[in-house]
Amino acid sequence: MSEPILTPVEVIAALSGNNNQLRYDAAWWLGKHQVQSAYQVLCGALLDQRYRLEQGGYPLRRQAARALGQLKNPQAVPGLTAALDCTEDLRLREAAIQALAAIGRSKRDFSFT
Repeated sequence: MSEPILTPVEVIAALSGNNNQLRYDAAWWLGKHQVQSAYQVLCGALLDQRYRLEQGGYPLRRQAARALGQLKNPQAVPGLTAALDCTEDLRLREAAIQALAAIGRSKRDFSFT
């Protein structure tokens, strides 16, 4: 049995491991806890090739997109926009669109213009 992961640094490190379920859970955790320092590693997870289902979907990519939507970090927009090009996984595209909408709403809500 492995030791529990307790810090954001450990969770971020888990994204580069070999356990796909742990990587998926790490992306979820980073979004839930809005760990802003994770936006770059989550953007990297949008390109993940290792966790692909037989049906062609990319669960980690989807979860990374959802997490980025929870972070609402505008710096993630280029990565999310690139994820829209993934024609093999329509659910990834949907998650990216929802994340982009969340970022757009937060940017609008907090603008001072």
